[in-house]
Amino acid sequence: IDTLVDVELPLRTVTASALNVREQPGVDENGDPIGKIVASIAHGQEVEVWCDRDGWSFVVWDEHGGWCSNKYLT
Repeated sequence: IDTLVDVELPLRTVTASALNVREQPGVDENGDPIGKIVASIAHGQEVEVWCDRDGWSFVVWDEHGGWCSNKYLT
């Protein structure tokens, strides 16, 4: 049986002045982010959170997506 379920994803708001969105989550041994920056999101923008992993969220906005640090989302 195939069933489609409409799921409402949680929304979070960007608290940084500009939030870098990366192609992968995580940091290196120096604490620097390892993922290449693929976009930037403006302060106050709402994003959908598709998943969380180790202090990072995969977010989607305006048909774009990528990883960002949870420190800058509320």
